Amino acid sequence: MAANETAAVQIEQGPKKVFVQRDYTLGTECKFETAYPTQLEGVIAKETFTDTINKVNELFAAAEELSCPTYTESCLSCMTGYLLYFCMETKYSKEMKQWYQRRVRASTRSMSCLRQLKN
Repeated sequence: MAANETAAVQIEQGPKKVFVQRDYTLGTECKFETAYPTQLEGVIAKETFTDTINKVNELFAAAEELSCPTYTESCLSCMTGYLLYFCMETKYSKEMKQWYQRRVRASTRSMSCLRQLKN
């Protein structure tokens, strides 16, 4: 593939990086702005982008949700000098790991569907 063909392929694929800004309207909770970046016009549908960012925001909200087990975990870790975290996973890391595993399964299913369509 010639150099000019490579450049054309990169332009057709859209931008390699798009930065989504944090949304601090509700304080310092982990949340991202749903404003559609202009770099994505013609690359991804606005609704798809907004739905994806909303799902990510929901994930972080669930992971950072305060509850009795979270308070207990925090108190016990403080009393043990945070050595407790060597023995157990935090609620946050469990939520993130579950989300990652769901994403991997979804990606695997998508790839297998694409392979079947190719054949």
